[in-house]
Amino acid sequence: MQNRRTSLAEKQQLFFICEVLYTFALAMVKASFLFFFLRVFPNPAVRIALWVTVAFNAVLGTTFVIADLAQCRPMDYFWNNWDGEHEGGTCININAMAWAHAGINVVLDIWMLALPAVPIMKLHLSRRKKVSILAMFGVGVL
Repeated sequence: MQNRRTSLAEKQQLFFICEVLYTFALAMVKASFLFFFLRVFPNPAVRIALWVTVAFNAVLGTTFVIADLAQCRPMDYFWNNWDGEHEGGTCININAMAWAHAGINVVLDIWMLALPAVPIMKLHLSRRKKVSILAMFGVGVL
């Protein structure tokens, strides 16, 4: 029975590490798209919106990485509380944190999709070419 407990605790530790890495990686992927947009769009108004979005993404990513790391006190309570034998620790509502993170990221994704649409729609191109360019940027959604 001891080996099973060790195995489950190790899986919980791995899950904890993956949770933190996922949050960090998600923020970095969004940052890479935003910095790409900064290289493509020279319009000062669009660049200001992009820099504000970069700052928001950085704050969001940092906040949730810290929240992931501090979701249980002490930290090892995250992977030790499953057996009911460990007391003296507390965890925040992890489901609420995950839903909040997901909701904010969905809104940020929609915002990031809309950012390139505005300057593209102002280009002096045919409607077909504009739609093609927007479709190219939309491929990033997949």
